[in-house]
Amino acid sequence: ITSCGGTSENNTHHPPTAAPSNSNKLNVVEDIQKLTINETSDNVNLRSILNIENLISLETNPQSLLGTINKVAVFNDLLLVLDSRNTKKLAVFNIKGKHLYNIGSNGDGPDQYRGILDFATNSKRNQVYILDREMNLIIYNINGKFIDRKPIKISINSIGILGENLIALYSDSGTKGL
Repeated sequence: ITSCGGTSENNTHHPPTAAPSNSNKLNVVEDIQKLTINETSDNVNLRSILNIENLISLETNPQSLLGTINKVAVFNDLLLVLDSRNTKKLAVFNIKGKHLYNIGSNGDGPDQYRGILDFATNSKRNQVYILDREMNLIIYNINGKFIDRKPIKISINSIGILGENLIALYSDSGTKGL
């Protein structure tokens, strides 16, 4: 998956992402490494640097613009792409890289998040859970419609879905408050 902007470290492992096959189904790639390319040219031909079987170029328009890709998740035939640093949004693309919509928005409203720390998807419920910087779990359906907001009373860093009704919370600051 390619996008414009941002910086990164070399050889960093990231969550699974996807590449399209000829049948428009997603093939999940289990071990992804991030590569920083320092070029002064606006156009870099990745195929001349890497052996790439499939590449998804994400559409670039004012609504889809991303600075840094922090996390990518596959949900059916959708790619959910998080930029928690620059644009502070969760963008949804189809498997060909066309931007479809953004889930939620950054702000102070009851259906908005205040920066994104992490997100997770629940395929059984067709929902997206966003953990914001104010320790709220904001729930949207996969089409981006707001469902609920739940405050979390402890400081956590990331979330995961373990089942239809089970959410895992992770904190690297110890168990104080649990």
